[in-house]
Amino acid sequence: MSVADPLRGYREEVGFGLAVGDGPFLRQTRQRLSTLALTGAQQTELEHIDTWVIDEILYADELESFLLKDDPEHPLAEWWWHLGALRARTYPADLLPPVLRRIYRVEDRDAQQPDAPDEPSCHSTIVKETWRRL
Repeated sequence: MSVADPLRGYREEVGFGLAVGDGPFLRQTRQRLSTLALTGAQQTELEHIDTWVIDEILYADELESFLLKDDPEHPLAEWWWHLGALRARTYPADLLPPVLRRIYRVEDRDAQQPDAPDEPSCHSTIVKETWRRL
């Protein structure tokens, strides 16, 4: 991770790895970010990237099985270690940050609205709206 851009590794892991159902360093990269003091702008971008993660975990057709194996050694508050429970919708929603909770609780997804060329392919309207604000 770069000192100038601490989100770079996470952004790449999500944008290039998770976008195709992979993301071998997703959890470790997100864990490192949880220990950093981020600026307001960086925290906002982190929330946007996190929304993309939740959206992919909930709605992607194919994900590597290792992504869905939860790690019980980590507390539930560290949601990135419990992606299987999130996908199965057994994760306690009240432990998620509010912006992620909104996506997690949405039962309908808007698959009809096409993605703009400069935004990630995502499934829920909430994530599309959030990404457009970046």
